[in-house]
Amino acid sequence: MLFHSTTQGEEWLQASAVLSPLLGQEAHVSPLILQMIFSEPDLQKRLQTEISTISELQVFLTEVKQSVQCKYQATTQIDPTSSELVLGGLKAFWGWMADGFNIVSPERFKKRLLVCYNCPFFQDAGEGLLYDLARKVMGTSPVCGKCGCTIFKKAKIASLSCPLEDPQRPGYTLWGDSF
Repeated sequence: MLFHSTTQGEEWLQASAVLSPLLGQEAHVSPLILQMIFSEPDLQKRLQTEISTISELQVFLTEVKQSVQCKYQATTQIDPTSSELVLGGLKAFWGWMADGFNIVSPERFKKRLLVCYNCPFFQDAGEGLLYDLARKVMGTSPVCGKCGCTIFKKAKIASLSCPLEDPQRPGYTLWGDSF
């Protein structure tokens, strides 16, 4: 279900960028959610006949997101404590340092971000001191709802990987790295 074409993914990403402000929220609407709505006739029909307000649309998008998460068999999003985030960040930094502070190529970074934007676990950062700091430093800071990492930073670091297994390629992450 993930976009394997960069162009297709970019088109859905643009649609997502337009929809989010229309909903009056900073939260990102996952392009994967949009693709699912427009590829499934039952969801299209519901959107056209049952949704008439912004709040109804927000509830509808949340329901579709939960449905996608169930398809990934990973329905729990994490709510890490500050100490867990600090520990995870230190481990990531240590691994990055051990790898010589290598970052991925711009093309690889773009592909990783497209995967993240299409993931049902793509979300805005939650509340808390560290996420508040990330927002102040980086502006908006979408995070992975599975591991808690800030997506823009994690996707750049060569030694880090997506925490989810690709259902179409067992043994590989959604970023295409082997487990």
